[in-house]
Amino acid sequence: MSKPSIAPQPGKQAVAAQMNVDVMIYGGSAGSGKSRLLLNKAGYYAHTDPNFEGVMFRRTTKPLSAAGGLFSEAKKLYGQLGVDVREQAMEIDFHGVGGSKNDKKGGNLKFTHLEHEKDAEGNHQGLQYSFVGFDELTHFTQSQFLYLIGRMRSEAESDSFCLATTNPDYNSWVFNWVSWYLKDGIFDESKLGVIRYFLIVDDAPVFADTEEELAEAYPDMCYIYNSVEDTTEYVPPMTFCFVGGTIFDNPALIRQNPKYLSALKAQTEINRRRLLDGDWLAVPEGSQNFERGWLHKLDKRPTNIAMVARAWDTASEEPSDKNRYPDFTASVKMLKTKDGEIVIVGDYEPESLDEKTQIYGRYRQRAGQRDNSILRQAEYDGKKDCMMILAIDPASAGKFQWREQSKFFGKEGIIVKPDPMPNNKSKLIKFMPFSTACQNGLVSIVESTFPNKQTLEAFYKELEQFDGERSGSVKKDDWADAACSCYNAIVSKKIRGRFSGSSVAGGSSKLSSYKKSIQ
Repeated sequence: MSKPSIAPQPGKQAVAAQMNVDVMIYGGSAGSGKSRLLLNKAGYYAHTDPNFEGVMFRRTTKPLSAAGGLFSEAKKLYGQLGVDVREQAMEIDFHGVGGSKNDKKGGNLKFTHLEHEKDAEGNHQGLQYSFVGFDELTHFTQSQFLYLIGRMRSEAESDSFCLATTNPDYNSWVFNWVSWYLKDGIFDESKLGVIRYFLIVDDAPVFADTEEELAEAYPDMCYIYNSVEDTTEYVPPMTFCFVGGTIFDNPALIRQNPKYLSALKAQTEINRRRLLDGDWLAVPEGSQNFERGWLHKLDKRPTNIAMVARAWDTASEEPSDKNRYPDFTASVKMLKTKDGEIVIVGDYEPESLDEKTQIYGRYRQRAGQRDNSILRQAEYDGKKDCMMILAIDPASAGKFQWREQSKFFGKEGIIVKPDPMPNNKSKLIKFMPFSTACQNGLVSIVESTFPNKQTLEAFYKELEQFDGERSGSVKKDDWADAACSCYNAIVSKKIRGRFSGSSVAGGSSKLSSYKKSIQ
């Protein structure tokens, strides 16, 4: 930095400021100097390069200009360098090294928002940036993040780069970017400064230790034919690094405001782990309607099975430019023992695999291919052994779809039953019986029936994220919907014993009396 007063602090801030990678995420506990790092790094290049054009984002506008906000702090920090501030536009022009108000030799930084999903493309299409900064990355969507990374190109002397800051959030899409750098949820200090390589495949990052690994695994992504030159061009993967810090990496803050450390120590246990320790595996209190710890873990499936059902939450759209993240078709299978115990099992058939994520049991397919996939799963489960539960949308189109699907699968010898709880109930109301049963220890799971760790973790994570709100671009509720449908259906079915003359009160052997006894 050109002046010591705006230089990053020694340690992790200095490491992050000096690294040259395409994308960096810096985050951890509150008070770790995240926002100041954004301003330090961007300010250095804007002060020294007249072609530098940078943009910094908060999800909404108000936090930018509020006390302690990026724009407010930027004006104070950069004022000593010589800048012109355009308040209404929230832009800062740098005079630059050897420059002045009338002879600018520096670059430009703008501060803006991405309040709506469409704002990324709508407001920045065709623009070019030397630097893209995100403050509190977990507040943004992954599609916004990826779109702005695509805007990184300029005439600046340095390579264009992205720097994003964040607090830990296990339920955020950001966790998938940083998880390799963690050990038991905490930043692994042995990986400080380690650079990885990544490609965006199906709108999600795929990482490797070397660019050669990615080029070999995804040649279609790393090589492109140049018809003008009649040559094949190599397109290198992008570089990435995550640096995790805590308040102890920001000693200046502790000296200036020692009570802030006390305030963090006074938080609830979960928030203290997140905001003081930088623990990505700490789940915020009160945000969950399901916890994996509520389920009894069984080594093997029970043998006294009385009933088997698999419920489906169906969708019929593939990813497209119009909708990059449509809902999944997903299913959950449950067993009911003769003792009335409910047991969750995976039992996903081998072809129901997303090779990119290695997750089984959910997919995005159009209706025809989807129904064939469902049929394949039913055959794997055993057509006559496993009931199929399908939800009915209360609208007339939904009822028609249910009839058509039940006919299709019924002709194949599959027992099809409707979800007993109508879909005009709120998602949270439908989920509550399953949630309560899990919390009360009435539901078990056989984890070994899930094909791999990725599938089991994705299943658990989706249920733990479920809050009753409809799914969005990243957070989905397809498994959650299927789980409550399966539970509601299987508990509503009574277990029928063998009919005999002693099966009913008074020893009556009439079939009508027997039917009444089980209704």
